[in-house]
Formats: sequence, C-alpha cells, structure tokens
Amino acid sequence: MVCLEEFDPTVKEAAAWALSYIAKHTPELAMSVVEVGAVPLLVLCVQEPEPTLKRIAASALSEICKHSPELAQFVVDAGAVPFLAQLINHQDAQLKRQVCSCLANISRHTADLAEIVVDNDIFPKILYRLKDNDTLVRKYAAICIREIAKQNIDLAKLICNSGGAVAIVDFISEAKGEALPGIITLGYISAFDETMAMGVIQAKGITPLKESLKN
Repeated sequence: MVCLEEFDPTVKEAAAWALSYIAKHTPELAMSVVEVGAVPLLVLCVQEPEPTLKRIAASALSEICKHSPELAQFVVDAGAVPFLAQLINHQDAQLKRQVCSCLANISRHTADLAEIVVDNDIFPKILYRLKDNDTLVRKYAAICIREIAKQNIDLAKLICNSGGAVAIVDFISEAKGEALPGIITLGYISAFDETMAMGVIQAKGITPLKESLKN
C-alpha cells in the first residue's frame, strides 16, 4: 500500500500489478485488497499522466470489480467511473482495452451499476471503439456494451437511440471471429420486445447474423 503512494511511477506500477494479481483469483482475495484501502489509491493512479500506470491501475480495478456487485460498488464509490469514462478515447490501445474491460466488469452485475456507467457519458464514445484499429479494444468495447444491454429495456433503448444497433451490426460484419459479444448483444436487445427486435431488423442485423451461422 505504501508503494502506491510513492513518487516514482514505476514503484506504483509494480504495486498495482501485485494487487491486480492478488485480486484476480477469488472474491475473498479481492476483498482483502479493498479492505486495506487500495481502491482509492488505484483510482488516483488512473489519474496519473503515465499511460502505463493508468493501464495497470485500470486492470487492477477491473480484477476487483469483476467478482461481485459488492466489490464493483467499492470501485464505483471510490469515484473510478468518471475517470475511466474519460479514457475511452485515449490514444493508448492497451489502456483502452483495460478501461473497456473495467467498465464491463462494473456493468455486468446489476442495472444500477450499469446505469452509473452510462450516466458518465460513455455513449456514443464507446461505439466508436467498435471500429478501433486494435482488435482487442473492439472486443472489449463490444463486451461492455453487451453487459449494459442485458440489464433492462431502458438501457437497451439508450444503446439503440445512440446508434448502437447499427454500430453493433457493423461490428459483427467486420469482426472476423470475434463477433460473439455483438451477436449476444443483438439477442439481448431483441428479446425485450417486438419493437426492439424490429429495430435490429431495420439496422440490417439479419444478414450478418445469418452469415455468423456459417462460420
């Protein structure tokens, strides 16, 4: 913990990596990281200027919040989401991967958590990441959108109203083996009601879905 407060960013990076490796395994280990007060310090690391430190801190936060709604809430309460949301358009591809992954791991648990993520203006920014030059950025952005879309019809409508249905259809058409998150997203959206399903059809979603059956 003391290492996260060091002036030297490389020391902070090493400490954040260690905490990430501890937190990744089980909810109990992640909670032990939370209980020593690491989360607020990791959020401060996300705000540091060094992209590598930002990336490692975002990864550690992602490993913490993936396990349960309670752990994700600790990350939210520490104020992480606004800072993560601001980094969606960062130039560093590896950082964008970790940011999208962390936002996905927050959103996956409950509608309330997903709404907090959405309220930080990630749309339409995250839709642009579906066309990112980096394959993994595109994948993790699609996963984040999927985790939000599954929660309730209002969030699914927000995605569609932001141009998400068309963006996801394009993602599926261009994904080349990484289309599954987008396919599942269209399934979640379509399942809510007839109107939402018609929106997917109007976004020309049928053809790429049919093509996915052949691959």
